[in-house]
Amino acid sequence: MHNGGSIAYDVTGSGATLVFIHGFTLDRRMWRPQVYALRKLARVVTYDCRGFGESSCPTGPYSHADDLDRLLDEIQADAAHLVGLSMGGRIALAYALRRPDRVASLVLISTDVGGYRYRVSWDVSVTRGLAAAREAWLRHDIFRTVRDNPPAWRLVREMVMAYSGWHWRFVDDRRPPDTDTLERLAEVAAPTTVIVGERDLPDFHDVSRILVKRMPKARKVIVGDSGHLLNLERSTACNHVLAEHLAAVASWAYGSVSPGRDSTPPVDTSRDRTT
Repeated sequence: MHNGGSIAYDVTGSGATLVFIHGFTLDRRMWRPQVYALRKLARVVTYDCRGFGESSCPTGPYSHADDLDRLLDEIQADAAHLVGLSMGGRIALAYALRRPDRVASLVLISTDVGGYRYRVSWDVSVTRGLAAAREAWLRHDIFRTVRDNPPAWRLVREMVMAYSGWHWRFVDDRRPPDTDTLERLAEVAAPTTVIVGERDLPDFHDVSRILVKRMPKARKVIVGDSGHLLNLERSTACNHVLAEHLAAVASWAYGSVSPGRDSTPPVDTSRDRTT
């Protein structure tokens, strides 16, 4: 229990701590392909953010940063490599600004960032009930490419249909607000890999360009033939980039490579196909 609620999590493997943060309406199950592939390289941690999956819903003001802090304390990790997709990337970035001492590196996949103004609408109405809202959300363009991948789509539907809907029904009183993250990107000192799917929405390509331009230790990888949920659509390619990122950060830590946006070249994954 923490701050009036509980956070569900799983830990497997050994080595450097690698924490995965899921996207909106999803939960820790979205990282199954990554857990299976990376558990021999790192101690892999997945958790459900407050209001998602098996974690409890907010009962008042809450903080994703506090929840992540408490999780790292619980698993006895002084610092961790954070991997976040979409909403999860936004949480990871905000946490890196608040607790840089606990962030060894970042991987930001199809990421959101606090302060960016999107051209697409994220509004979902619950006036016709939660089941109808979930179905409407599943028709959003953000899922248009994953719908072409039946196994991944089944998992996505399963997670969305299990989503509590809390954030659609109530005011999301997260504290402190992270709407200034976009203007503070230059302060993020952690080595960062920004990953975006070739077929993701234009907004997320814009965000990826902004991150690489403003963050001092960021580089970008474009994964071919994939959209927003590229970790499920192109799991082999995603896992390859994650493993490469961990190896590169280890090299930086031991001083053999000087960190910077050009220290590790982008990986061409356009011909890498998932099985």
